Amino acid sequence: MNKKQIFTLLFTTISLVSPTLSLHAQQTVIATVPQSTLDLTTSQILWKAPKNHGGSSHFGYVLFTNGNLLTNTNGVPTSASFVIDMNTIKSIDNRDQKKNDNVDLELKSKDFFDVARFQTAVMIVKKAVTTKTPSVFTITGELTMKGVTNTIHFNATIKNVNNQIKVTANLVIDRMKWNVKNTEGNFFGGVKNMLIEEKIPIALELLFTKM
Repeated sequence: MNKKQIFTLLFTTISLVSPTLSLHAQQTVIATVPQSTLDLTTSQILWKAPKNHGGSSHFGYVLFTNGNLLTNTNGVPTSASFVIDMNTIKSIDNRDQKKNDNVDLELKSKDFFDVARFQTAVMIVKKAVTTKTPSVFTITGELTMKGVTNTIHFNATIKNVNNQIKVTANLVIDRMKWNVKNTEGNFFGGVKNMLIEEKIPIALELLFTKM
């Protein structure tokens, strides 16, 4: 075999092997994208239902069924998703537990969150953009409640602590966009809607464990 034939054989072999090596390299890069899982024992959403025209507000928390966070190799978040367990919604503003229980029943009723039909809500983070403030990101995502999906925007503080990622955020949602309103269709239903403000402040307290 002359030098030309050897060169041709070597070139052909490299050409056949290269796509396989390239594909393997791509798979390796994808596999190194870290995924973190939501700590269900400590993560929660804090909510507040301010009343119009003064008066004390109801407030409480709701917990998650599951959640995960993806970051790139530099630790910057790329996407996330959470499933919220609407059966866990609790009010804690009253010292009388029976009064809290009554508020919980009303919130879970068809006049508000209709938990019997919509037992979960879903929050999906589609984009996280860095800001001038270290560890603070502008988040764009979607929130689905009662079968209604709306886009949400808010700032979140995301910090890496040892093998965990801590996320905190404050945002305000307009409950009417998700049809979270009294649907009795009578005078009393209208009064209940007017008593509670449409803008509901919520706070995210999330802790993720890196896998």
